[in-house]
Amino acid sequence: MEFRQLRSLVALADLGGIARVAEKLHLSPPAIHKQLKLLEAELGVQLYLLPELLKKYRRAFPKVDLVVETGDSVSLVEKLRNGSLDLALLVSSHSPEETTLAVEKSWEMEFVLVSNLEHIPRRCPISELKKFPFILFRKGSRMQNVIDRYFNELDFQPSVIMTLDNADAIKAIVRAGLGISLLPFWIVNADLKKGMLTMIRQRERPLFSKFDLVKRKSSYTASPIAAFIDLSRTHSFKNLCLPNR
Repeated sequence: MEFRQLRSLVALADLGGIARVAEKLHLSPPAIHKQLKLLEAELGVQLYLLPELLKKYRRAFPKVDLVVETGDSVSLVEKLRNGSLDLALLVSSHSPEETTLAVEKSWEMEFVLVSNLEHIPRRCPISELKKFPFILFRKGSRMQNVIDRYFNELDFQPSVIMTLDNADAIKAIVRAGLGISLLPFWIVNADLKKGMLTMIRQRERPLFSKFDLVKRKSSYTASPIAAFIDLSRTHSFKNLCLPNR
């Protein structure tokens, strides 16, 4: 991760558009877009989720210094514990060792099965997908823990040919027609609309999980942090779940 990538993200939160960011930073719009995509790849999520919330906060509290940091879940949790970070946005975890953290706000998100393989069924019992290759997250990651629990409930053991660290990398492999994956809807929504991916509707219940805004448990919360939490509690992210299910 480079400082210029975070600078572009913060500018996007302030200005609300890539063209205006490019003008302010004296760069071309494609250069700004590339920086944001690189940051997305490191974080493993699509950053256009964040600027909308950050922009609301900056408008309400223009004098507060806002610092955004990316990292894997383990490092973010450790920084919360030691006070290096005040808040973190993480995929929900039921891990007992995280009892030192307090969940301040949760947003429900839906995972969907996607592929670009030929002759893939559009709707079927998940057991029929056993014969197809799967591309998933690496074992032990929060995303994969959610998926593993779901597959275990359904007594389904996918044929995994590849595991990767972030959703964009998985999506690229799936788009190339190399297998199936189970990814958050908001990550694949644009690809589904463009016909670059096909969604498979399993006959079993869909997989839902949550994004959590967390902080370390403490009797004191600084006013700027409390203000961000209050704002988050009224904020709704778009396209986290399938519409009209």
